[in-house]
Amino acid sequence: MEYQRKMLCDVQWEPSALKTFAEALSEAKQIALITHVGPDGDTVGCVLGLAALLRNVYPDSVVHTITPDCAPTYLDGVPGFDRLMVYQENPEETLAIIRACDMVGCIDFNAPRRVRWEALQEVLMHPEARRFMIDHHPYPVTDSFDFVFSYPQTSSTCELVYFLALAMGWESHITPEAAKALLTGIITDTGCFMHNSSRPEVYMAMAGLIELGADKNQVIDELFHRNSENQIRLRGFVLNEKLTLIPDKKAAYITLNKEELKRFGATKGDTEGFVNMPLDIEGIACSCLIREDEDQIKISLRSLGDFAVNGIAERAFGGGGHHNAAGAEYVGTLDEALSLFLQELEVENKNYYR
Repeated sequence: MEYQRKMLCDVQWEPSALKTFAEALSEAKQIALITHVGPDGDTVGCVLGLAALLRNVYPDSVVHTITPDCAPTYLDGVPGFDRLMVYQENPEETLAIIRACDMVGCIDFNAPRRVRWEALQEVLMHPEARRFMIDHHPYPVTDSFDFVFSYPQTSSTCELVYFLALAMGWESHITPEAAKALLTGIITDTGCFMHNSSRPEVYMAMAGLIELGADKNQVIDELFHRNSENQIRLRGFVLNEKLTLIPDKKAAYITLNKEELKRFGATKGDTEGFVNMPLDIEGIACSCLIREDEDQIKISLRSLGDFAVNGIAERAFGGGGHHNAAGAEYVGTLDEALSLFLQELEVENKNYYR
């Protein structure tokens, strides 16, 4: 169909790779799909959406869905959320399950280190299983993978999974539940179509998923319009007391320590979207949220236009991401993380104004 050919116009598939991938999947008795650490809407959406799809295409296969740590509760509306196994909660059981799998999929991350724990990294690379990567981040580390579907031009890995399903001839196997999961990732990774969403294919994917049963309004309502009172009060506290502007650098940052988060009863995911708020201020092109978790510092970076933040994430923290949306985890103190961000902000400003 002409419509489908246009939908695939900027994703160049290798037919032989698709064929051998399908053959490998058909031979697998157990498949593990794994998210990156600090799971967000895209990695959770595409793992759960792909799992639902594979269970339909290969009904005799067992498909496990695994996260390194807990996914935030604001994603509990994604179908299959209650089936996620959390490595941090059951490390030995999780490792045993992965070792028993014939195929292991790294979904929405481009290098094994993005699962954080060394034991989990090692088992992902165990030689008995065939390994595949489905991801949209730049600079993938592909040496140890049998199949790689890496397309950084796509808005999200959920968009990529949708187009992969079309290319594999699986469209009829995309259930409304799988469509909802995939649409969740597209919406969250584009910031509700505020970034990484200039390509027409983003909206073609959204239209296709809606046609397959995803309810866009329901997804947006579940993601953005079900805040608790504490979340709203925390947002007010952040804007009033924690937001720091650096006008000469066109930048802003927010820091939140454990005590402040505890004061507002914040749980994982309650700060989602905070990093975008400073970008509403005229003249601010770069925003950084630095949040202290129990055992690490979480860094989120967003920007507008030509201001790149993936370089800051990579140089300062060994993280990565996209031109306008990136992130990382850091083991150290909040003050150290802020100092590293400010150092690299200076470097990026020199690039930006050059």
